[in-house]
Amino acid sequence: CYPNRVIFIFDQGTAGASDDKYYSLPGCTPYLGSYFSCDADTDCPAGEFCSPYANITATAFEPYCVLPFSGGTLPAGSTCSQDNQCMSNDCMATPHGKVCVGLCDSNAGCHGQTSCQDIVWEVNGHPAPVKVCGPQVEG
Repeated sequence: CYPNRVIFIFDQGTAGASDDKYYSLPGCTPYLGSYFSCDADTDCPAGEFCSPYANITATAFEPYCVLPFSGGTLPAGSTCSQDNQCMSNDCMATPHGKVCVGLCDSNAGCHGQTSCQDIVWEVNGHPAPVKVCGPQVEG
């Protein structure tokens, strides 16, 4: 069971979310891992990876350490051929081959021929900058 797992949001009737009230209850869910806050896989305990989750307002990411999805064992930047090989369950095609998608905070957290790169993902239409292992750009 996790503390503060079930969250209730009470809108205070204004346009912004800054005055909204948040209440939470403990909840029992399947064990997902330590759920430690992280910026990269290197921040997580052995056997876990850093996965981006939408924040409470669904406008940015709050990454947490979790167990691999689908039993994948390959870390961010590793060469892959299918999603279920990757800890993130996301094998991305690039111009230089397929690699496992994953968060990073430096090049040291990326495997193979990848480097830590700034990109912008979207969360509910909001730009959310993150760093991911991607193919090294020549030039």
